[in-house]
This record gives sequence, C-alpha cells and structure tokens, in this order.
Amino acid sequence: MATLVPIVFSADDRKIQVVVADSKYFQPTELINSITINADQRYDFLAQAPKFSSANQIGSF
Repeated sequence: MATLVPIVFSADDRKIQVVVADSKYFQPTELINSITINADQRYDFLAQAPKFSSANQIGSF
C-alpha cells in the first residue's frame, strides 16, 4: 500500500517563480516562498539569486 504525502518545497532565503507545471508552460506565477508538490507532479521554476554585497565574498551565481 502506497502513501501519498505532499512535499512542501522552498529554497532558503530565496523567492521562486513557477513557469512550467507537468510539462505545460503557463503565465509565470508571482514570486512565492514555497510550493506544495503532490505525487507525480513536476514543476519548473526560476529562483531569485541573492544580491551581491561586500559581506558576500562569493557573489551571485
């Protein structure tokens, strides 16, 4: 017996924008903090990169 448990995806200190759901392009979402993903769902998203600061020696990627 399988259990279907949704997963909440988020990226630490980043906003994300969903652009594709289950291989179908659509109008991008607003910037969001997290997304709930159920079994057999696929999403493509863009992650907001951090702004460069002198405290961040590595810089943006």
